[in-house]
Amino acid sequence: MGHRHAEARRGQRRLGPNWSRHGFTDQSVRQVVRVTTGGSALRIRLSNAYGSTPLRITAVTVGRSAGDAQVWPGTARELTFDGSQGTSIAPGRDAVSDAQALSISPLEKLTVTLYFADPTGPATFHRFTTATSYRALGRRLADTGDAFTASTSAWYFLGGVEVSGAASPRRGTVVAFGDSLMDGTGATPGADKRFTDKLAERLVAARRPLGIVNTGIGGNRILNDSPCYYGDKATVRFRRDVLDRPA
Repeated sequence: MGHRHAEARRGQRRLGPNWSRHGFTDQSVRQVVRVTTGGSALRIRLSNAYGSTPLRITAVTVGRSAGDAQVWPGTARELTFDGSQGTSIAPGRDAVSDAQALSISPLEKLTVTLYFADPTGPATFHRFTTATSYRALGRRLADTGDAFTASTSAWYFLGGVEVSGAASPRRGTVVAFGDSLMDGTGATPGADKRFTDKLAERLVAARRPLGIVNTGIGGNRILNDSPCYYGDKATVRFRRDVLDRPA
């Protein structure tokens, strides 16, 4: 038992702190994502799937990643929701931003920065990622990155980045659905070495404009829900995470 507890502690150190329990108040959260297809506009999907109270998003920006928490100066673009700066998301629901014009290349890394002026409560999140997310005090939407001194390897409230207006028409989306194999558990953090990363790279090299969406959850089960990290059982989440995804 003591050995297993020690292993759990080492795993926690590798993953970083779990910010979901307490959520965020007057804090900015910057998340780095790599898109699989290029285009001329994007929108983001935010989720309050597991929240028990309305989630207030004060403001959001998207920008070009300059590595770690850094954003290339002058590239941050504010996103709106039905024309408004922020939005409120009811418990169990999602919100999609308005499309924002931005020239995006396949496999480019972007930053999505969320500012929460009001307490969020416990956060809907994806715990086991190979990406790094960052946190800063106050409203740091256009900050180039120095204020983001805390980091962890999870995504918070971010359900997806949807790219449109590709130079050649997209022929569809490939959704990778499963457990840790798809999620990328064990892959080198920050190196884009997951199975789905390699698949996206091969499709780009072959000039096949197919989007790749990774909906893997480490530890996910087919017939049983997990009350903690491993998510809804596959039979419940299949429609939401696969069939309802934009093509």
